[in-house]
Amino acid sequence: FRKDDDVRWQYGVPPRGNANFAWVQHFIHHLAPHGMAGFVLANGALSATGPQGEIKAAVIEADLVDCIVMLPPKLFYTTQAPVSLWFFSKNKQSPREKERARKREALFIDARKCFVKSGPTHNTLTEEHLELIVRTYHAWKAPGQVGYTEIIGFCRSVRTELIAERDYSLVPARHVGINVDPPDRESTLQALNSSLQSITTSLHQMDELAVRVKESILKLG
Repeated sequence: FRKDDDVRWQYGVPPRGNANFAWVQHFIHHLAPHGMAGFVLANGALSATGPQGEIKAAVIEADLVDCIVMLPPKLFYTTQAPVSLWFFSKNKQSPREKERARKREALFIDARKCFVKSGPTHNTLTEEHLELIVRTYHAWKAPGQVGYTEIIGFCRSVRTELIAERDYSLVPARHVGINVDPPDRESTLQALNSSLQSITTSLHQMDELAVRVKESILKLG
């Protein structure tokens, strides 16, 4: 049962039929002044719009989002739904010991490729993948960001103002960029030659068809 005047709805009344941002605000409400929270949500919440999007924007502007990690697909046996890890921090301006101040910053990690296949319908995060994600997050929070390196396509620290410019999207791919390997020159030339041959063949076929159509019209005349 949901009450519209619930004290937990500090950032907006969650819509009926979707509890994502009811849970988010429940966690926030119970955080200590310097508390942190981590939880799992379906990826749809990252790009939520409408009433949910308004709550998401308010939470972002309140500087509560510390890190978003988009996980690989097919990690669970009970559901195929892709999910993300959300980490919140109640006081990033005056952080805990061995952490730097990171006011109005958030870390985005796109870990969708960090897996090994363990079956036709299941993927697994290895210890190496987990270590990479954990090490990246802790290095980003550390004083001087010792050991932290931004990797295109994997991780990036983003200011709240830029998140706002991107419609308050928390989808990591919107922020970390795309890592595209430079194309192989020989493969590219082969592909272009193949396309050119296909176009040439099609043109010849069109010419032959035009001749046959013209002959048919003359016979009818």
